[in-house]
Amino acid sequence: MIENHDITDAAKAFVTAGKAALGVEQTSDYNGAEQSGMHVIRESTRNGVRFSASKAYITHNTSPGLTVMTGATVARVVIDGGRATGVEVIEGGATRTIRATKEVVVSAGAYGSPHILQLSGIGHPEHLSGFGIEVHADLPVGDNLHDHLFVPTTRHVDNSPNKGNALYFGKGILKERFNKGHTFMAHSVFESGAFVSTSYASAGLPDMQLLALPPGISRAQPGRAGPDEVRPAPVLVGVLHAHPAQVARHPATGQRRPHRRSVDRPAVPRPSPTTRPCCARGST
Repeated sequence: MIENHDITDAAKAFVTAGKAALGVEQTSDYNGAEQSGMHVIRESTRNGVRFSASKAYITHNTSPGLTVMTGATVARVVIDGGRATGVEVIEGGATRTIRATKEVVVSAGAYGSPHILQLSGIGHPEHLSGFGIEVHADLPVGDNLHDHLFVPTTRHVDNSPNKGNALYFGKGILKERFNKGHTFMAHSVFESGAFVSTSYASAGLPDMQLLALPPGISRAQPGRAGPDEVRPAPVLVGVLHAHPAQVARHPATGQRRPHRRSVDRPAVPRPSPTTRPCCARGST
């Protein structure tokens, strides 16, 4: 995980303004003990290329203890005495159990993970009983499912070094190819941001994310540029990942409930939405 130290002045000002206007302190590592705060974006990259979890733990993992199985489906986590001891998989029409000596990590996404846990007997008893699933742990699995809402705003600045047109990015790609990891293409377009809490936040956990995207957008300047002359209009875009309750009567929250007993076919997400009537608000 690295931090881009060559961010634009607009991105730096975004962090400073957050503290001045919202009273939100800056945090050095939002992936650490404290997520809340203004921050410079941290990047999971290597040599200017995004380095995902799959690359880190699978593709680039040379450990002799790693075995990658394809064409196999996880049926459930095997639980003995309240402890996960393995995984039951279906492969080639046959079911077998792979035992774990230390731990079982479930990483199947916002829909897949709760589905696997529920089939394993972890979840709301009333949700599992209808499918004859033995309950091992009464936990709110599948709750708090949210839509990913965006509220973009645009602010003009006069000193953005980047431009938002195809020619500029095309040149950036060529420069990056011959100088890998040392151009603006080696970093995220988002340069700074924040995690903040609205009046709907609970347990001290932030429920809104702010992001600053400094590249400019090229467009003709009325009264200053002719139809054949396009000048860059640098902008700062703040993107809000809003808590669903901030949008008036928006059915954005719900539960991921089990809708079948087996995993013999791909899961069809059937979230049960809940509506929270409220006035739209954006205060923090």
